[in-house]
Amino acid sequence: MKKLLITLLVLVLTANCFALELERQKNVATYISFPLVDTDGNFETGESGSGDSEIDTFSDGAAPDGWTDCTNEITENGTSGWYSLSLTQAEMNADYIQIQIKSAGAMTQGILIRTTIGDPLNYATTDDGGTINVTGGKIDEVSTLTNHTAQTGDTYALANNGTYGFAALEALVDDIGVAGAGLTNINLPNQTMDITGSLSGSVGSVSGAVGSVAGNVDGSVGSLSGHTNQTGDTYALANNGTYGFSALEGLVDDIGAAGAGLSAIPWNANWDTEVQSEVADAIVVYKLDHLVYAADGDDPADNSIIAMLAATGGDWSTFAKGTDSMQATRDRGDAAWTSGAAAALSTDVATSNTTTSFTLTAGTAVDDAYNDMQLTVTDADGNTSTETRRISDWTSGLVVTVDTAFSFTPAVGDVVTVEQAYLGVSVSGGDATEANQTTMLVRLAAIMSKAAADPSLGTYNVATDSLEAQQENPQGPPILD
Repeated sequence: MKKLLITLLVLVLTANCFALELERQKNVATYISFPLVDTDGNFETGESGSGDSEIDTFSDGAAPDGWTDCTNEITENGTSGWYSLSLTQAEMNADYIQIQIKSAGAMTQGILIRTTIGDPLNYATTDDGGTINVTGGKIDEVSTLTNHTAQTGDTYALANNGTYGFAALEALVDDIGVAGAGLTNINLPNQTMDITGSLSGSVGSVSGAVGSVAGNVDGSVGSLSGHTNQTGDTYALANNGTYGFSALEGLVDDIGAAGAGLSAIPWNANWDTEVQSEVADAIVVYKLDHLVYAADGDDPADNSIIAMLAATGGDWSTFAKGTDSMQATRDRGDAAWTSGAAAALSTDVATSNTTTSFTLTAGTAVDDAYNDMQLTVTDADGNTSTETRRISDWTSGLVVTVDTAFSFTPAVGDVVTVEQAYLGVSVSGGDATEANQTTMLVRLAAIMSKAAADPSLGTYNVATDSLEAQQENPQGPPILD
């Protein structure tokens, strides 16, 4: 409380401020009403639009933590200079609530709200205005209770009598127990009574209704309430050995649990259509129809057996039938066996250009990588014609140019094989162009014959240095004999 008083004194002494203290129920939305006055104490009207409402809440044991804007702003009641402010449930959920209303023409209005757990309008008071004292949840003292008789005199004494009062009655209830379970010493022989429950053991005779009997009932029973005597046709049918209860028991045994004994049911041709339909549905669900019956897109799952048989990485989408199918593999194998050359590249035509130049789907993206190699194209348009040419130029964009035009224009999808050999050209190393091969032949002739053209190799002279010249003019043992 000292903290609240200090807070109010600061508000009054340090600013032009008008203060109020209110009491409201905690955690319940409410409205508060207050005036706005100027420094002369006159009511100030028309401040609804200029007012700024701020709130600061705290609880016992905690300090205020700063002003924040209220959810709502003030509203004037007519033009009276009195205003109201709507506070939300969340804003009211604190022990103490400070509010300041700032406006252009009035003093700052300070308001302190103390909250109570119950409605402050419902305090319990006595007729003379005093309050009822409650300690630990109990009323300290009550002299009289309206509509209640004071517990005195004989009635009070009897209720508290140790022999037959409430205490004795409590002990008697304990002795009887639940449903009479404690009455173990009752002497029943030769007693006439109604018994609710069951009798076990031997009973001489019982008259009246018997709820239940455990064990055998010797003698005869005249009638059973709610039961019809089992005689006549119904009784005979129930006990018939052919279709009575015993026959039904045998039938149940034959059927077995969940029909397990029905092992000899003959096939019914009417089931064929349904069974075939279910099997067909299962085949479609698991896409087995794509093996033969249905066209396939990219249905086989990656790393399934089919995908791993078709593609090196088990990814079905990388399988290309133009190059990876068994027929394409066989065709490439035939070409390799015929030429005796190993394929450096197996792919297909990606873009059709001319009879001498076109773009491939795959290959090494390095200029001149396949120059002077042998390229074979198999026409996939239906006539399966195959032609071979020498690669005169290869670009990193996978564009190939051949030395001689094909008799057809290679089309998209045509199978292409590039081999590391071309007739008359060595690809094992060096510059084995046609011009260099001609130079090599000239030099071989110069080594053999003195009549060959001079190879222009330093001081070498075919007339004196060739094998033929050495044979004719030996200067030692003959080279050729």
